[in-house]
Amino acid sequence: SNSSIVVLLLIKLELLEAEEGFLFQLLIYGPLCFCASYCFVYMFRRTALELGLVDRPNHRSSHQMPTIKGGGVVFASVYLAFVLFFYLYWPGFRGASAVILIVCPSVLVIGWLDDRFNLSAMIRLILHLLIAVVILLLLTDGRTQGLQFLFLPPIFWLNGLFAVLFVAWFT
Repeated sequence: SNSSIVVLLLIKLELLEAEEGFLFQLLIYGPLCFCASYCFVYMFRRTALELGLVDRPNHRSSHQMPTIKGGGVVFASVYLAFVLFFYLYWPGFRGASAVILIVCPSVLVIGWLDDRFNLSAMIRLILHLLIAVVILLLLTDGRTQGLQFLFLPPIFWLNGLFAVLFVAWFT
C-alpha cells in the first residue's frame, strides 16, 4: 500500500502555494483513478486466472481461500500514471511526485518478488525499512533534523524512528 506516501504528500500539499484548480483536479482525478483501477483489476483477474497466478493460503496468509497474485501491479501502475500526470502538470508538486516515481517501483518489485518467491517476513521488513529511510531522506532533502511530530518530544532520533516505522508500516 502506498498510504504512507499519500499521507506524506498531503503534508507536502500544505507547503504548496495554492495553485488555481489544483484541489479541484485532485477531486476529479482521484475517482478517475479508482475507476481505472477497478477496470484494470477486472481485466487482470481474468488474465491471472488463465495464467494460474493464484495464491494458496499458508501460515503467513491473511486469507483463507485462494486469491489472485500480482494484483498490486495494477494499482501501482494506475497510481504511478496519476503521479506522473501531477509531476508533468503541477510544477509545485514535482519534488514530492519525483520521490514517488523513484520509490514506488521498488515497493512494487518487493511485492512482486514476494508473490513469486514467498520472501521471508524479515527480508521484507528490512527492505521496507530501507525504502522508508530513502523516502524520508528524499522528501526532507536529507534535512531530517527539522522533522517534528507534535505528539512526540523534540528528540531528533525519536521523530526519525517514528517516521521510518510509520512509512515502513504502510509500504
